[in-house]
Amino acid sequence: MLTFEALSTVTPAPAVPVDEISLPPGLQLPVRLARAIDSERATVGDAISAIVESRVQQKGAIVIPKDAVLRGRIRRFDRGSMPTDHFIVGLEFTDLEFPGHHARFLGDMESVDPLPDLQWLLSTSRTKTRDFGVLGDMTTSETEVYRTIPIPGVGIFYMQAAKFRLPEGMRMTWRTVSVAK
Repeated sequence: MLTFEALSTVTPAPAVPVDEISLPPGLQLPVRLARAIDSERATVGDAISAIVESRVQQKGAIVIPKDAVLRGRIRRFDRGSMPTDHFIVGLEFTDLEFPGHHARFLGDMESVDPLPDLQWLLSTSRTKTRDFGVLGDMTTSETEVYRTIPIPGVGIFYMQAAKFRLPEGMRMTWRTVSVAK
């Protein structure tokens, strides 16, 4: 026996038009990480998001409302062991969304909550002392500093640990920069 079900009479909701906006350079966005990032599970390309903590104004007008969402990806996630166990972490946000609006986002990370293992650069120091008998001791020290090559729009930092967790709610500040056309 062959039977057919009646076609659904439910019509899909009409698409809500989205206004594509441009963000001016120099806007400062205080945001908080929407979900934790755990070094034991995270990989390059993982989606990330952050919530804008307070409205962003320019010349008295609200440009970005509170609770707007920044979306992006983990752009860099390298593990190293020299000079110590560490990760190089790069976060990139590319889109800003709030009801009825979307914008391409390009910004620089200006600050992040202090975390015990977070470093902006990695350095190691060594001190050597040589005994010259009656002439005395001679001490020398050397410091090596490791920095990453900056990538426009990517906030890069070191986590000096064998494993880490960037907590949900971690606060960051990003500043918009000009998007090339």
